[in-house]
Amino acid sequence: MLGIKDDSPQEEPRIPRLLVVNDEESICFSMSEYFSLHGFEVDTAREIDEAEKLVEALTTG
Repeated sequence: MLGIKDDSPQEEPRIPRLLVVNDEESICFSMSEYFSLHGFEVDTAREIDEAEKLVEALTTG
């Protein structure tokens, strides 16, 4: 039996993304490393204002 070739563009699986917010640089770094190794795209912020700007940029961009 011949297979049918599907030439339609395939959507790439989305990489889960998370934002780590903590005022301790070492915690941001450690969590970023851990989650990156487990397949996440990680952003970090050390202050709430920085986190809000990142979220706004990512959701409106």
